Amino acid sequence: MFSPILFGFSKPNSCLILIFFLSYFHHLPCALSQRELRLCHHRFQCGNFTAGFPLWGESRPQPCGHPSLELHCDQSSNKTFFIISGQMYSVLQIDNSTNTLRLARQDFLGESFCNATFTGTTLTPELFQLSPDYKTLFVHYLCNERLHNPSNFKCAKIGIASVHQDNNYYENCGASFNITVPTNYAPEEEALNMTRLGSVLREGFVVKLKYDERPCQECQSSGGICGYDVSTPICCKTNSSGSVIACSQMIPSKSN
Repeated sequence: MFSPILFGFSKPNSCLILIFFLSYFHHLPCALSQRELRLCHHRFQCGNFTAGFPLWGESRPQPCGHPSLELHCDQSSNKTFFIISGQMYSVLQIDNSTNTLRLARQDFLGESFCNATFTGTTLTPELFQLSPDYKTLFVHYLCNERLHNPSNFKCAKIGIASVHQDNNYYENCGASFNITVPTNYAPEEEALNMTRLGSVLREGFVVKLKYDERPCQECQSSGGICGYDVSTPICCKTNSSGSVIACSQMIPSKSN
């Protein structure tokens, strides 16, 4: 039995101490979190696409996945998209067996490359690994009109532009941004084929989700639910009555 001297606090202080212990051991999330975590059995679904941990979105609430891996569904077209660093990406393919996604910038899906936003984007390296079948090229624009290059092209809103393997043409151009293309794509030596470039960009590129799969597999095999507490992966389980969820941090596998 607890000592009355040790625990002889007023009711408000006792409540504060209780809240401290509960939050410290992370075994009793708030009621809303319990409801959300129970929904993590559901998979994201949009058209023909389905996805689970570490992705979330639609019927899968935020605690079911990493905060930066939210999928969105356009209900009118059944198309799936990401918003990463303020840039919208259309999801062209989800391969759950390899944890890979095929993405394409939404502004590159139009008929003309010249209608794109001409801003560079960077996928979060902690979350995405670009497939080795793809590489980065640089589009330089607002270039000096006296600069003659076989890969030059012209768009109404950005003037003279060109595509290069590296980013070393800044002295002759006002700005640049990056694009992702297959490794076997190279700008034409005589004249840039804009139709071909647009077609290549509309096909998108492949990235692999970077996360440790084994802890979630072990969690699920024991009847647990995989989720996230902010950016920390957790495994949550119900007690014998099924009324409370107890969560603990998933331990990375030794191979990582």
